[in-house]
Amino acid sequence: WAYYVNQPPFGLEPLSQDSYMLASAYGAFHWGISGWALYCLPTVVIAVPFYHYKLGSLRLSSGLRGLRGNQVENSILGRCIDLIFVIVAIGASGGSMGMYIPVISAGISELYGVEHNLTLDLSVLLFCTLLFALSVFLGLKKGIRMLSNINVVTALVFLLFILLLGPFKEIIALSGDAIKQLIQKFGEMSTLGISGKSEFAETWTIFYWAWWLALGPQVGLFVTRVSKGRSLRQLITGMIFFGSLGCFLFYMILGNYAINLELSGQLAVSELLANEGHRIAATKVLLTLPFGSLFLFAYCLMVVIFIATSYDSVSYVIAYHVKRTSSERNEPDRKMRLFWAFILAILPAALFIIDLNRVAMDVILLMS
Repeated sequence: WAYYVNQPPFGLEPLSQDSYMLASAYGAFHWGISGWALYCLPTVVIAVPFYHYKLGSLRLSSGLRGLRGNQVENSILGRCIDLIFVIVAIGASGGSMGMYIPVISAGISELYGVEHNLTLDLSVLLFCTLLFALSVFLGLKKGIRMLSNINVVTALVFLLFILLLGPFKEIIALSGDAIKQLIQKFGEMSTLGISGKSEFAETWTIFYWAWWLALGPQVGLFVTRVSKGRSLRQLITGMIFFGSLGCFLFYMILGNYAINLELSGQLAVSELLANEGHRIAATKVLLTLPFGSLFLFAYCLMVVIFIATSYDSVSYVIAYHVKRTSSERNEPDRKMRLFWAFILAILPAALFIIDLNRVAMDVILLMS
């Protein structure tokens, strides 16, 4: 939200009360129903032929089975689609990871007084890579499922404590105002920049839509793999409702806690963001909480688990994708899963070395 209040859309005055409410609503919008619907579309396209035709291969090209016949995966078109998928998955995932790792490094730097430099970023990247490589090595049930469950519980406990230890009434009131803005302006938010030029839409909404689109196929493949026994209705409802709800809770609780800090004069979050960047701003916000250092440590741990759960799934899907025979009953070879786990770490390492955060965003846009 702190990026949005300085240049709000719809002609609002920067840093006005309305701009803060709209900024809170926009965070939930960009990570809400519309985005998860973009994840859901490729999932349905892949899942229906995979389970309806009882396919032996789980590849992106399998989604064309109803159009191109039984051998589409082995055709030139199918192989080209699968190759493009692997390239896009590496680019989009690597670009995303290149944006997350520095947040953890900033937290470690603040907690332990170490310098935030390239060595720290690469060390954190290596640790995260080893963690999700271990998860992938253990397999779908032992590794990925266990980390995913830990991730959900950790996030819910983290948000609950912020809500209870923070200004409860203010967070609820700000959330109510944000929900009202989201409902009233959902149509305008969704169509901003279509009928006329909008710098805000070009900078933010289009970027986020591109992000969802770039990651959509790999999410669709993984969700298809773990959705055996579920109906199409359950799959769609689970993705759109529960996915949106998780993101919504973060923006309403943690995001509005930060907005309250700024509006009450306790911490100039938007100014801190402009002068020192989002990494420092995030750490300073968490340190204002009771037991702030403990919250910051928990936040860093949670982001590490989030990265691990996200990218072990990606490396698993790619490894499953490039198997010669992708039998539904057999997992990819462990060596192959580990290989792709470490391949995913190459791009963010390169981004850290050239020290260009904007390049990470451009990579995601390019991969979409």
